[in-house]
Amino acid sequence: MNEFVRRAKGALVSIDDFEYSDPFRRGFIGNELLHHLISTHHARIRSLKTNLTHERDLPLYNEMLSCTFPALQELHVLAERWNILDGADCILEYLLRNAPCLQLLLLRLHEMPSQALSWRYPCFSQLTPLVLHLHTTDELDIASPPFLHAFLQMTALSRVLIFDASRDSRSPTCKSGCPIKPEDLAYLECLRSMTLISPMETHAHLLRHIRIPVCTQLCLVPNWMPSEVFKPSTHQVFGHTLGDLTRFHHDAPPFNSAYMYFKELSSVRTPYITLGLTHTWLPS
Repeated sequence: MNEFVRRAKGALVSIDDFEYSDPFRRGFIGNELLHHLISTHHARIRSLKTNLTHERDLPLYNEMLSCTFPALQELHVLAERWNILDGADCILEYLLRNAPCLQLLLLRLHEMPSQALSWRYPCFSQLTPLVLHLHTTDELDIASPPFLHAFLQMTALSRVLIFDASRDSRSPTCKSGCPIKPEDLAYLECLRSMTLISPMETHAHLLRHIRIPVCTQLCLVPNWMPSEVFKPSTHQVFGHTLGDLTRFHHDAPPFNSAYMYFKELSSVRTPYITLGLTHTWLPS
């Protein structure tokens, strides 16, 4: 393998380590090969899919801290037990700061403390797809100030999928009368689709701080539905937020069709209703 990669000369390299949740499954030879690829050919790596689930992986990936990744365009990181991975935040921070050409970012971070990442990286200005699966250990959510500031940098985003796995019931963190300065709004002018799976309070807060094109497909899914979610204050703030979002496009064409479908969540025996509005004559 090493000889094959060496003879490929300037060809870009893709590394997929997602399948190995335990370094013992990868084996000694696999560890050595991965170490060699990263340390020797880091400047040629175009795509890196890495699994930081086990603490035994950290010494291997600590080798990255002395490398730069000028060709890296796609980064996928899985860390299912972040709370026990001492040093994982340094590895991810270093990767994001030393990948100037990064265009696609997929993070699945479980039990992550709120200050693990700064969310301020030069590569954010050219990200197009962004996929985040976050489960934080404290009060941080995707509508927190550091993350909202990150959206101000992500002006090239075309597709966003965010899953906030927190199951805490929150009070609305951004009241409907909360003043927002124009310079604090993130204008995602290239956005074509956004899916948010999170508490409704997070939907309301995040949407108050972004502006999206009229052609954007927006999907809002509550990640769970305890009785506390249906508080009048939450619905009031969410309603005002959607109103502000639609009034931003005062010259947009009217919605021409609406649809509704029902589904029962068998695991909790809860009816689930999906509502949608489209500008076309047929529901999409």
